[in-house]
Amino acid sequence: GLTHVLERDQGICLPPWLAEEFARVVQKLSEETGGEVPSDMIADLFRKRYLTPPPKRKLDSYRIETAGNILLLEIRMGLGGRHVLRGSGKGIVEALLDSLMKFLDTRVEVVQLSEQALSSGTKASAIAYVRLRSIQTGSEASAAGMGADTTEAVLQAVIQAAFTLAFPSEGI
Repeated sequence: GLTHVLERDQGICLPPWLAEEFARVVQKLSEETGGEVPSDMIADLFRKRYLTPPPKRKLDSYRIETAGNILLLEIRMGLGGRHVLRGSGKGIVEALLDSLMKFLDTRVEVVQLSEQALSSGTKASAIAYVRLRSIQTGSEASAAGMGADTTEAVLQAVIQAAFTLAFPSEGI
């Protein structure tokens, strides 16, 4: 199946909740094209749909500080890091959601979150998968993020999903 293709060709092991969602995306494409979707097209479709953020959604850099048991997060995103967002929380995701809720004027919550190392060792790159829900509308969006480490991957995935919920007409 498609999860085997992504794991074999890309080293990506989709969590069950995302594998189910992505299977529907691939099935729709198969019906539209009238045939089986080739493995290289499956990988491209996954990247375009979940993994490749538009430039304005791209994490440029981040900085984390702690104050007691509160984490303070500053992220720069967009072309040249032109947007600076700040938030706080008990953990990295809570702090990021705090900053995004202020920036996007929308409230979201995490439904699912999974992380995966893509390589081993101290320089291991990572991928994270997230599904967020809009508290206002109940709609959900899934995204993935890659990074030099799990923190960067989680930040990128959450940014991508939050923007998708805030601006659904932009699509991805």
